[in-house]
Parts: sequence; C-alpha cells; structure tokens
Amino acid sequence: MTAVMERSLGARRDAALAAAVEQGPLRAGFLPAGPGLDRYHTDWYGTADVTAPVLRPSDTEAVRAALLLCREHGIRLVVQGGMTGLVRACLPQSGEVILSSERLQGVEIDARQSTALVGAGVTLAALDAAARSHGLMFPVDMGSRGSATLGGMIATNAGGNRVLRYGMTRASVLGLEAVLPDGTILSNLSPLFKNNTGYDLKQLLVGSEGTLGIVTRALVQLVPVPQARRVALVSARTLADAMAFLVHARATLGPMLSGFEIMWRDYTDVALALPAASPVKGFAFDALTVLLEVTGASEDAVTEALETCVGDHLERHPDTDAIVAQSEAQADTLWTLRDLSGEAATAFAPFAGFDVSLPLDEMEGWVAEARGGLAAAGFDRVQFYGHLGDGNLHVVVALGDKARKDAAEEIVYGALAGRRGSVSAEHGIGMSKRRWLPLSRTPEELSVMRRLKSAFDPDGILNNNRLFNKE
Repeated sequence: MTAVMERSLGARRDAALAAAVEQGPLRAGFLPAGPGLDRYHTDWYGTADVTAPVLRPSDTEAVRAALLLCREHGIRLVVQGGMTGLVRACLPQSGEVILSSERLQGVEIDARQSTALVGAGVTLAALDAAARSHGLMFPVDMGSRGSATLGGMIATNAGGNRVLRYGMTRASVLGLEAVLPDGTILSNLSPLFKNNTGYDLKQLLVGSEGTLGIVTRALVQLVPVPQARRVALVSARTLADAMAFLVHARATLGPMLSGFEIMWRDYTDVALALPAASPVKGFAFDALTVLLEVTGASEDAVTEALETCVGDHLERHPDTDAIVAQSEAQADTLWTLRDLSGEAATAFAPFAGFDVSLPLDEMEGWVAEARGGLAAAGFDRVQFYGHLGDGNLHVVVALGDKARKDAAEEIVYGALAGRRGSVSAEHGIGMSKRRWLPLSRTPEELSVMRRLKSAFDPDGILNNNRLFNKE
C-alpha cells in the first residue's frame, strides 16, 4: 500500500470514528488525529511513525463501547497507560486507534481489609500516597512511579525495587475488572485471599501485555508501611563478591531484606553526572556498588541487623567501603542514584535497553560474554545495573546509529543461549522483543499462547503484533 493510499484510508477511518463517537459515551474523551498529541505518540525510545486518534474512556462501560465500536468497524486498538514501557508496546501502528486509560481514575482504600480498589489510569505514586494516608503502602515500587499506571503495571506484571520481599505485581492483585475484545466484561473484585473455584482468570490477564483484554479496575493488596527503614551503599570489587554478599544478606537479614540492587561503575559514573543526582558524600565508588535496603518493625533491630551484615562484608573485604543512611532523607538520596536509570539511559540516546534474568550461577558468565561481545563490536559506552536480589540485570548500550540495534541484540541475547535465562525479566515483549521470545519459550508454550490470543481475540483487534511475531 502506498503512503498516499494509507493516508486516505486513515482519513476515512478517522472520519467514521469521529461520527460514531459523536453521540455516545466516548464523545467527551475523543481526540481526533492531528497536532498536539505528542504524548500519546512518544515513549522512551522515540516517536511513532503514524498519528492516530485517541479514545479516552472514563469507565468500564465506555471501554466496552470503544471495543464494540472498533470491532464493528474493523478498527484495531492499542492500549496505553503511562507510556513508561521500554519495548514499544504502546506506540500506534498504521491503522490503529489509541485507547488511553488516563481517565480511568479513582482510589478507594479499605484500611481494615488492607486493600485498594483502583482505576487502571491511576499512577503508582497516586496509589501509594492514598495508601500511606492510612498507614499502608502498595508493595510494588519503581523509579517511574510518577507516571507508570496500575493498568500498565498489571498488563506487564511489573517488577521494580521490592520484588525480593513482595514479589511482582501479580502477587498483589486480588481481583480485576476487564473488558474482552468482544465486549464481555469480566468483573471479579473479590478481596478473598483463598478462592479455589476453577480457573484464575485474572492471572491470565496479568502479564498478557493487553493482548487478551483491557483492565479497567483492580483490587490490590496493600501492606503496612514499615516502621523502620535503613539503606546502605556497599562497594564490591567483583560480581562474585557481590553475590556472596547477597547470599549472606539473605541468611542474616531474612524477611527484613527488601532490596538488593547492583550498579557497575559504568552506570554510577553516568548517573552521578546527571543534574538530578544528589551527591553521595564520603563513599568510595568501586567497580560495583550494592544498594541494600532493610525494613522492619523496630528501628533498633533494623539498624543493628544492617550494620552487622555490612560489617561482616567489610571484615571479609577490608579494601571495600560502605555508607549507611542515618535518616529518611539520606536513604532517599541513596535510592536516587538507582532511580535515575531512565535519565541515565536517555543520556546515551540513541540507545538499546535490555532487561534479562538469569540464575545466579549463570550471571558471571553472561556478564563477561555480553561485555566482551559488545566491546569487540565497538559498543564502547554501556551501562550495567539491576536487581541482583531477584536475578534481573539491565543493560543500556549507546548505539550511535539506530541501525546498530540488531547487532547489540544479537550479542546480548545471544549470550543467554544455554544459560536458562529470560529475554525480558519485567518489561515484557511488546514489538521490540518479538523475534527473541523463542529464546525463553518453547514451541509448545508459544503455540498455547497463540491459541489463547485467538480464543480471547478472534478478530485480532487488540494490541495486535505485540508479543508475537506478525503472521
């Protein structure tokens, strides 16, 4: 199809869509394709090649109306949350209409049950603020908390900084309300912890990247805000030393250990040079830096446990350094170093970002092979960091030329071969990683996944060509 024909068809589609929503529940939230829609067409990696109209339903019935309308007219939809993903899953393709969750708002806290009923468009920061007003918090946390939305986090089964203690987003979802591509509303917002009554349909939707249905509301588990928190930076000379420290921290701190992050020097050097970085005084950065967070009910117990754990590491490795935050403000300053990963990646633009997971006994080999391969191929600006506690590492590669992305992917993902790793620990597959999914999934698994997609969305109108290669 020529560009002229495509624009003509797009104009007719947009006109038909505008006419169809004029008298319905979607009218107030409709934005026709045109200038001024940059935020719906841009993510961390760049801008979409096409401009699409935007539907912004304000409740579940309006989402249903949008799906039925698009199905009737043979229009495909792409669902958007906070646009913080890194796999180009939410950018519109040719012929698609955007469905934004931004007007699906509302937070209702049940303090006695320790739950929250939350609209899909509510940001993580807004949910956590509402919970904290009741002495509670949402267990999942990440650096993009100010823009990441709950619906997007559920769709991608987001991880973040506290997986070590609280698990992925999936572990905090008690119930969901969602609309399937045929307009069926699935609504089970029960607060029950135990409910063995057949298939757990919500868990099919969690992590499905919006390919099976659109989440509109969720009932999520909250946890008490820890009464005490201590954060430390600890240096390490080698990855083997850092992993030995992790094993020791798990054994000595137990459930108090809530975060164990690792940053190589190539990352910390970039992050510390950013305008938003806070100075970390009195700490000697080494080849690697571990950020350790401990939480609990007693200030004295938490402080003593962390200092003992860190002290043991320093005794074993007297040539390393450590600093323990003495206040919440200092703790936040230390966390800022890790939370600036998005800005640090942007400093390398155009860049390729990777998030892989590996068993700990495979990690040293993978890091060495990936680093060596990237260096040999001329990629001399890289950043390595991640959530060592749950086996998830991130890599950012400065491309110089976007055309070199395939070469970087071949090296990073190729090093996973035979190591029992995943090409996506927490960001999902989207459009960026479709060709690499078979490295982490068997042919039998992929076949079942395709059958599920076909069963839920036989017309292929919802988040098409995400997750799977085009057919």
